[in-house]
Amino acid sequence: MFNLASGKIVLFFQDGNLQSGIITEAQNRHYKVLNQEAKTYILPPARFILVTQKVYEPASTKTLEDFEKQIKNKIEEEGENWLLQLQETQDSFTFEEICSKFGFEGDIERFALFILLQQRKDLFKFKKDVFSFRNEEERLKYLQEEAETRERTRYLKEVEKFLQTYQDLLPSLNILSPIKDDVSQGFDQDSKTQFLSELRELLRSNTPKDLAKLLRKYSDGLDLRTLIRNIRLLLRDISPDTDKIAADSGIPINFSSEILREAQKLQEKLKQEAENQNVTNLEAFTIDAIDSPDYDDAISLQKQEQGWILGIHISDVGGQLPLNSSIFKEAWERVSSLYLPCETIPLLPTSLSKEAFSLKAGEKRKVLSLYLFMDKEFKIEKEVFKQEYITVKQNLSYEEVDRYLTSHQNSTLLQIVHHIHNGRQIFESSGKRRYEWNVVCKNGELAMECIDFYSPARLLIEELMVLYNRTLAEYASAKGLPCIYRNIAQYEGEEGNSHNYCQAFLSTKAAFHPGIGSKAYLHCSSPIRRVTDIINQAQFEALLNQNRPPFSEEELIKLIPAIEERVSYLHSVAARCEHYWFLRFLQQKYLQRTLDAILIRSITDGYIIELTDWDKHIFLKSNEILPLHNSVKLILTEVNPDEDWVKGEIIV
Repeated sequence: MFNLASGKIVLFFQDGNLQSGIITEAQNRHYKVLNQEAKTYILPPARFILVTQKVYEPASTKTLEDFEKQIKNKIEEEGENWLLQLQETQDSFTFEEICSKFGFEGDIERFALFILLQQRKDLFKFKKDVFSFRNEEERLKYLQEEAETRERTRYLKEVEKFLQTYQDLLPSLNILSPIKDDVSQGFDQDSKTQFLSELRELLRSNTPKDLAKLLRKYSDGLDLRTLIRNIRLLLRDISPDTDKIAADSGIPINFSSEILREAQKLQEKLKQEAENQNVTNLEAFTIDAIDSPDYDDAISLQKQEQGWILGIHISDVGGQLPLNSSIFKEAWERVSSLYLPCETIPLLPTSLSKEAFSLKAGEKRKVLSLYLFMDKEFKIEKEVFKQEYITVKQNLSYEEVDRYLTSHQNSTLLQIVHHIHNGRQIFESSGKRRYEWNVVCKNGELAMECIDFYSPARLLIEELMVLYNRTLAEYASAKGLPCIYRNIAQYEGEEGNSHNYCQAFLSTKAAFHPGIGSKAYLHCSSPIRRVTDIINQAQFEALLNQNRPPFSEEELIKLIPAIEERVSYLHSVAARCEHYWFLRFLQQKYLQRTLDAILIRSITDGYIIELTDWDKHIFLKSNEILPLHNSVKLILTEVNPDEDWVKGEIIV
């Protein structure tokens, strides 16, 4: 136990930093300690690391300053010599043991030695009062961690400066007009990118904690989620009309001005390159939703004397987008385009997704084509992949193609598709429903839109894209090319029923896909919309051109868990948005109207019910005892989308 008194100088840790101070007064088993900046702390004796033997008068900052100056001089004069002597021992030691060995009894030498040991943590580690030497591996690790800590401190100071500057604006930002001025001029670009990324991560997982702590310091009563939303508005990471659920989920929404500029330059570069290329003469066309923002696949069919040549043409994103670019890094963060009731959040900037990579009619575009040479009975005799430029003749909608195929049920293309489908050995049903109702917002009005997955046009496109993906996957797998394959895990049910349920997973190794009926399967037909397709396309084109693949198998293995996690999270965001806007639709269109429903199950404070017209489940708040699994009539009286419930009258 130290002999403590006014005028004694002490070492103590404050906020993680070693400080010296001079005791000015004893107070209720604690001591007032004055540091060199004239700041006073009230500390218990247990906080003191080292105490002088002498009393220094007067107990003032000047006395402390003189003492610290002597310490500094002693370290400068003797420090290197002391370190050499310590290194010669190569043993662990306590502070008292090394002081005894060196013969240090005076305050200046003892304090100087202790401070030197603390300063050279790259050489020494300290645990339970024992100092020991770091080996080379430990030393390098410590230096790396220290560099990361310094960089983290610098970054947080930059963030704090930003928060201080806009502290008065942030609480009211959500009701203001969009900010016109660039408020991020004081931000280093890398720091700004990191800040926005960490803000989104906070919304997803409540980390990093140090940033959350700093934000709360400047929250001015706002909850953290609202504060983050306002900061993202200020930095233009989201817009005032961004879907609230999507914004609060922490997914990337807007593209930075830097990425938009980079995308614009790439668009111009690709346009110039295309102007000098010869175009393959084809009657190619796309089939997509009537309001599709992009077209990444096209079809062609050529009649030959021996039979037919079916062409499937996919926009060559993987061969044209630099994989070391900020655009690809951003696509990697996004993983996939997200289609929400009131907006689309694209994988790539619109100058690329809607323009440079989109197979717009009349525009010259580079594609990765699969040509299937068939005899007159539609048997595939040869498959050829080819990088080329084409010009699509028409962008057709599903509705237009459905009308044509309904009146031309014996069309050659439909016959080919049926022949291909019937030739596949499918072991598992996809389990996909025929109809799906989704909320859409058109011209500011909410409505329900029905998708018929079994319409002729959708079945045609689905079958041809499956054909493209499995053909490419089987070819790549046979060549040993590492790609991101989509495999199926099968699980046995009870009583030995095999294939009771299946789960898709990603792997660099191909395996038989029972739902497709192929030896290998992957996604490569939507590179405008999925980052896995860009990666697989880049890998495959390297194989075609006899180049080294841009990603090794080890690199792909490291990427897969993050891809699966982000895709799963996007699905949950899409489901939450769809559910929220469905309730908004009911609120706007169906209050006091009768709906057909089935009570699925009872839960606390109510029931989960199915609205059978749209096959949608909602939560009905009710204290009544109602019949389960029966068809009923529901008259909605109140809908609360924000709290996720409805109220109404049930008529049995």
